[in-house]
Amino acid sequence: MPTRKLLVIPVISRVSARKVSREFIENIYKKLKERNKNIEIKIFDPIVDERNLEEVIPRIDNELKDYNGFVIAHLTGGTSKIALEILTNLSVIKPFALLAFSSYNSMPSALNTRERMLQMLSRQIYIPIIYEQYELESLAKRFY
Repeated sequence: MPTRKLLVIPVISRVSARKVSREFIENIYKKLKERNKNIEIKIFDPIVDERNLEEVIPRIDNELKDYNGFVIAHLTGGTSKIALEILTNLSVIKPFALLAFSSYNSMPSALNTRERMLQMLSRQIYIPIIYEQYELESLAKRFY
């Protein structure tokens, strides 16, 4: 069977970064790796924030060539602008989804990202938001 591949791009607000525990982030990474044995999943490093955004977008763009799609993981609130910068500056077009969590105001950022992206496109497209779910195999299958 061909390998299904997803790139997970974690984004974090610079303001919220100090509040977010390393254990929270490591737990997310661990669950993503454990629950997706049948797909190749890579978590982009480093975590993207306002400070490194400009330098990592070309790297993300280059890496996406090898993946069927990607997921922007909103680790905190205040990340919709970062996500939109990534989405609007990529030259490699791939299907994507947003991943949100119950902590650190993550879900409002994912919702805001989706709403603002739809406004920018001036049309309705399906942009899935995955909430507190770490199994991404069905998503990878659809992207493939």
